Amino acid sequence: MRQVGYVVAVEGEAAEVALGEHLECERCGACLAMTARKRKGIKAGNGVGAGVGDKVEVETAPGFAVAAAFLLFILPLAAAAAGALAGYRLLPAAGMAGTTGAAVMAAVFAAGALVLLRYADKVYFSRHRPEIVSVLVPGGPGERRS
Repeated sequence: MRQVGYVVAVEGEAAEVALGEHLECERCGACLAMTARKRKGIKAGNGVGAGVGDKVEVETAPGFAVAAAFLLFILPLAAAAAGALAGYRLLPAAGMAGTTGAAVMAAVFAAGALVLLRYADKVYFSRHRPEIVSVLVPGGPGERRS
């Protein structure tokens, strides 16, 4: 997926890009409405040498969005549900009420999922980050400086 944004900071081989609309969306604004009209910022590889203030085109691998959504939303919920089930089934044998055990284990499993997310951020997302593919020239649509 390709998106257009502006470089707001450059840090070595990476750049912080403020994103707005997707190239495919015809500027419907739905992505901005979802974030209270604020631009989303991401770190992207800066192999083209874009500078602060440049309008750039950023490409994200299709599987990246699915993996990120899974890791950020599904994994913590699934971990909390598994913890609640385990606590409800196992902790009454240790003398803890079923609902109390479920709540405690749900919190423990959710915290474990957050630790895994921290690790995934360092390992997976650093290897599969979006890349700036071109710097868009303000002179006209489709003209690029890459």
